[in-house]
Amino acid sequence: MTGVVSDVDSANGQVRLDTTDGDMLLRLPPAALSNVKQGDRVTVDVGIRAGSVDGQRTGARGAPVPRRFSNNKEGKPMQRKPRAGDAPKSEAAASTLWPLKDLRHYTIGSPDGDIGEIADAYFDDQSWTVRYLVVDTGTWLPGRKVLVSPSAVERVDAPGARLVTTLSRQQVKDSPGIDTDKPVSRQHETTFHEHYGYPLYWTGPYRWGAMPYPMMVGMPPAPPPNAVDEEMRARALENADPNLRSAEEVSGYGIRARDGDLGHVEDFLIDAQSWAIRYLVVDPASWWPGPHVIIPPAWVTRVDWDDSKVETDVSRQQVRDAPEYRPASEMARDYERALHHHYGRRGYWEDEPGGWLRRPPAA
Repeated sequence: MTGVVSDVDSANGQVRLDTTDGDMLLRLPPAALSNVKQGDRVTVDVGIRAGSVDGQRTGARGAPVPRRFSNNKEGKPMQRKPRAGDAPKSEAAASTLWPLKDLRHYTIGSPDGDIGEIADAYFDDQSWTVRYLVVDTGTWLPGRKVLVSPSAVERVDAPGARLVTTLSRQQVKDSPGIDTDKPVSRQHETTFHEHYGYPLYWTGPYRWGAMPYPMMVGMPPAPPPNAVDEEMRARALENADPNLRSAEEVSGYGIRARDGDLGHVEDFLIDAQSWAIRYLVVDPASWWPGPHVIIPPAWVTRVDWDDSKVETDVSRQQVRDAPEYRPASEMARDYERALHHHYGRRGYWEDEPGGWLRRPPAA
């Protein structure tokens, strides 16, 4: 289970998470919370027993019912404090989406110094998820670019234009090299994940393999591989094509509706939690002098990688009549609902995280 820390009570060993299933209270040894702070994204394993989840009572279908806790003499429940960016209670939730263009040239930071600047991102064309950030190490490692997984990102410092990681410079220096002029092989990916101790994202049913989201930063290194791990590794190496695409290259691709051109891909909106590409940002200036429009990758029917064309299952008139897209760091869920309702489509948030399944790559 993955969520964002909304409250920490270190003295009593209590931490509250905001998850897709609601608020969740966890009780942990106080020492385990010494480095946990509000806003951190964490992943926890929840052991399920009949009628309880680690002592916590359960509701329908065994889902945990969050316990309320108190830090006062009256025993009243401690309420989550309002945070900057919280929507009023009368409003719907919002999705935090990052324009990929804004992340380019962000600095990748580590505890012992800067690693470099983001030059590109690689996404896989099965799930349309950013798998790696391509980082130019500049004068630190002259002439070398390295890969950084979203699993390593601890937080985003937007005012400082930085992504803060817990990677050490030595880890990065010792990481497998990459030639950005050649496709990334599955063997290279496997070696990369083994170097950092990350689980293989392509071996499970969810967006990140065994989990819907990237692993928690600061998790202990993966244990040495057992027989099952070795078998999974061997099977992974059988597939030499991981279907990774350069976002820099795909920017500029032409995009078509069922009945004509829509313009070209100008940017991607990235989900801050899952690193999924939620929308393609399209500049329609070639056929219509209207504002930019957004198209979810789920509506893409085909990509001609040789001809640099993206085909979608929408009409030009639908695009013209769609609710106007206005760039913002947070996209109101009400807007997303209105957009999907306009096209007669189901929203991605209705299925995730548990319902997400891999879909075939675009041809």
